[in-house]
Amino acid sequence: RARADRYHSNSVERRSHTEPFAAQPNELYHELSQHGFSLITLQNKMQFNTFDAFEDAAENKGGQAASEKVHVRVQQRNGRKCITTVAGLADDLDIKRICKAFKKNFSCNGAVQKDEESGEVIQLSGDQRTNVMEFLVDQEICHKDDIVLHGF
Repeated sequence: RARADRYHSNSVERRSHTEPFAAQPNELYHELSQHGFSLITLQNKMQFNTFDAFEDAAENKGGQAASEKVHVRVQQRNGRKCITTVAGLADDLDIKRICKAFKKNFSCNGAVQKDEESGEVIQLSGDQRTNVMEFLVDQEICHKDDIVLHGF
């Protein structure tokens, strides 16, 4: 018994494992006030920052809208198979020619699909996200800041 009491504080009575801690708020308040804490300071310290994970996608960074960015996504198909999609390229670019260069440089198959929201979307077989980003930056089609990589 003396050995078990060594690991428990003397100010708080021992509780059974089935009894919840919040059942004795007066005891908790008394214990916290002994250590110099008040309920208000505890509430201020426990306030969580309200963070929206999707807020940065909607807001402008550097004065550029999210619709002007090039989105490179990977979509899982069956098993190990996946498709890389490139959306958001400028309308004045020759999308078919860029798709042909992707296919030749990455040794993969590809196609250009029409989409209502994104315009023309390039689909490539396999996970080509990093290859696509390096190609677009090397060929000066767009800046690295304008490319958003999505996916697992």
